Amino acid sequence: IFQEQLMQMAMAVGECSAEDADLLRRAMGSKRGIEKIESLRERLYEGMATNGIVGQAADDMYMKIQAFANFGFAESHSLSFGLLVYASSWIKLHYPGAFLAGLLRAQPMGFYSPATLTADARRHGVEVRRPDLHASGVEAVLEPVDGPDDVSSRFARSTTETSPVGDPPAVERGSAA
Repeated sequence: IFQEQLMQMAMAVGECSAEDADLLRRAMGSKRGIEKIESLRERLYEGMATNGIVGQAADDMYMKIQAFANFGFAESHSLSFGLLVYASSWIKLHYPGAFLAGLLRAQPMGFYSPATLTADARRHGVEVRRPDLHASGVEAVLEPVDGPDDVSSRFARSTTETSPVGDPPAVERGSAA
């Protein structure tokens, strides 16, 4: 179910106007979404009663609307989100070292810490080395390791500092290029 379908349901079952349904859509995902939805509660219940939906059935429907507001999004967003998930998964599967280096360079992301990202990469076969005072730069890079020269055997090296000057390219491959 998407936000647009919830809007249609609010108009069909809850007798909401298009403006009220749009207010419901805008409430979803906002910081005060539940409060905004609560402001429509009486209108929704009146509309549901007009359509013979009363008591526990009306309460259940309203609770589901509130629950959906915490995670629902527009159908158009689902398509772009799906593409990002697919592309990210493909890169992580085929180029795990480059994937890690890119994520480390994008810090702070606010979702996963560098420690969580590197632990996951290690579980997926990426050799992650600690910063080396004599060899490490500011950003995560890919370097060759002993053994076959394929991407799965490369590693990301990172420091906890951010780049003091400008935006670096997404991934430096160093001598592994």
